[in-house]
Amino acid sequence: MKTNTSLVAWALIITNSAISQVCVPDPSFTSPGIYPDSATGIPPATEGIHYEIVITVIVPADSVVDIFGNPQLVTIDSIVLKKILNKPTWMSYDCHPAKCQFPGGGSGCAKVQGTPPGGSAGSYPLDIIIGQHGKVQPSGFPVSVFDTLYAFYSVQVLPGTGIQAVRSNSLRLGNVSVPHHPGDLIEIMAQQPETVTLTVYDMTGRAVTEWLHASVAGRSYTAIPDAGWSPGVYALSLTGKDSRMTRNILIAR
Repeated sequence: MKTNTSLVAWALIITNSAISQVCVPDPSFTSPGIYPDSATGIPPATEGIHYEIVITVIVPADSVVDIFGNPQLVTIDSIVLKKILNKPTWMSYDCHPAKCQFPGGGSGCAKVQGTPPGGSAGSYPLDIIIGQHGKVQPSGFPVSVFDTLYAFYSVQVLPGTGIQAVRSNSLRLGNVSVPHHPGDLIEIMAQQPETVTLTVYDMTGRAVTEWLHASVAGRSYTAIPDAGWSPGVYALSLTGKDSRMTRNILIAR
């Protein structure tokens, strides 16, 4: 049988790109906004322990923008995360899509991570600066709106001694960057025992299966159930009592 090698190569490129991207937007969020929102906030960090959180950005297709004192309907081409002010030196961030430029009517994410050093306990406000690019309707005149401040995040760094060293954001997913089959084991790393929820979403955001797992302190494993899904890339979400993370996973048959 003749194989179209070009199509196979492109399929591999698309699959590898989806698996290796910086972060995955949480598919449970569908309304425009930045998540976690101000009511939820972000979990604390602990000195000497790696910290990681994914911020999901859902961009509206259009918005009413004040231009020289007049409200105007603007079709959004993109919004850009320009910078995070007051960010501690140990913290870095990267985005998907690249350059933290999120398309209008689409979604993206920013992964914020780092390891707080000893002596860094305290509270750090994280002020996000967002720029918008779009076109005024109905004229189509291009417009850019910069320096919109979102000042509702603050990360608390706990001392790395005693009981506080077990922080709430302690869950990790392992071995999800390789092809999996139903029945294969997924590695979960936790700093304390708890019952976690694993949810698999397809690329439209539809939940295709969900199950519970009793994790232990350290590494534990849970089997991927056979949900009758088609081969492809899915989003695997791990939710604990005080933390949540999402990773892409490739399902093969």
